[in-house]
Amino acid sequence: MNIGFPISARMRRLGSILLAAFILTIAFCFSSCSDGPKAVPDVQRAVLVYAANNSSLKYDFAADFQEMESGIEASDPSSSLLLYCLTDPDNIGKITSRQIPLLLEGRQDAGGKCRWRVLRSYPEGMPATDPSRIAAVIGDALAIYPEAAYDLFFWGHGTSWFPSARRAAADKADPKPDQTSYGGEYSDSGLLWTKVDDLADAVPDGRFQTIWFDCCYMSSIEVIYQMRRKCGTFVGYATEVWSDGLPYQLVLPYVMRPNPDIAGAAAKFYEYYSAQHDPVTVAVTDISALEDLADASREIVRECSVLPSRSDLVRYSRGTQYAFFDFVEMMRLRAKRSLAESDPRRCAELIRNFDEAFTSVQIYEAASDVDFNKHPWSRDGIHGINAHYYEGLDTPADAYYLTLDWPLCIYR
Repeated sequence: MNIGFPISARMRRLGSILLAAFILTIAFCFSSCSDGPKAVPDVQRAVLVYAANNSSLKYDFAADFQEMESGIEASDPSSSLLLYCLTDPDNIGKITSRQIPLLLEGRQDAGGKCRWRVLRSYPEGMPATDPSRIAAVIGDALAIYPEAAYDLFFWGHGTSWFPSARRAAADKADPKPDQTSYGGEYSDSGLLWTKVDDLADAVPDGRFQTIWFDCCYMSSIEVIYQMRRKCGTFVGYATEVWSDGLPYQLVLPYVMRPNPDIAGAAAKFYEYYSAQHDPVTVAVTDISALEDLADASREIVRECSVLPSRSDLVRYSRGTQYAFFDFVEMMRLRAKRSLAESDPRRCAELIRNFDEAFTSVQIYEAASDVDFNKHPWSRDGIHGINAHYYEGLDTPADAYYLTLDWPLCIYR
């Protein structure tokens, strides 16, 4: 029986099929390596922006939302932006009559464009300033990418640690002042805020590499020390910041990468305002060295009782409600006013110890040549961290102040 031809035909047919498959495979590989869409990589870094945007800044937030989209598209595709805010789920980022609390994720798709998805909605009626809401959102966000590195941005109004004196003045029977720090959210009963100690309690220890306050006045030694267990690096502004806040399209690419450049991001923020000749301050603080600075500050406070004159210090606040001064100059001048004549050697030692500790703490600092009244100020007296001018007065503000971790550590 002649079976040679049928076998040969089958072999030729199989060879043709294999050759065609090989050609298609090569063509696909070539296409995917050149013009085709790329696979979306796993998330290595997640940045959570927590926004209290039901406030006088809501239109600024709408602008910042667009900047965030541009920043995401310019960032490393292995990063994710998680955003808590009030927005319309059908018109994300837009101001409409329907604004509900949502946790969103913005990521690059395979084509490099920002795509948003709703991760979770939250019950309405609880303000963004409620510590339990802050804790819940942070917990939800951290659970999404448990193996990723995380950074946290707080977006909204800020007042450092400072309480409002309005309630104390209005209600003599209850002299406890309104405790403000973060938020400024609208409500039927007035503006709502989160106390700085409650805010710190809502953030878990050690889960964020960087915490950045895109708010006024939060580069404060009292705030930084209250948040010392929460992050490795702290970024804030000793002064106000214009309502534009961060230029997220410029800053996020420095943060949303496997190895972020936080000092570079802060420098971009400074350059943005400096190019417009606007007043600006920013400081990046290394939390790991903070206890040495606390020790050096405690030495000065305990041995030096003479306070410097307020007029000798750079004032970071322009309003009458807040009085924040440069922390470094406050400590240096306290030592000089107390010991420069009676014990100059000890005075020099205290200042040297303090300066060495502060140098270890500060990663980056920049400030404009003018203050927020557009007046020139002493650049030598600016170090990017503000502090309360504590006089030990029997006032509701000082009573609350003494419950915070920094004064507990330094003044008691």
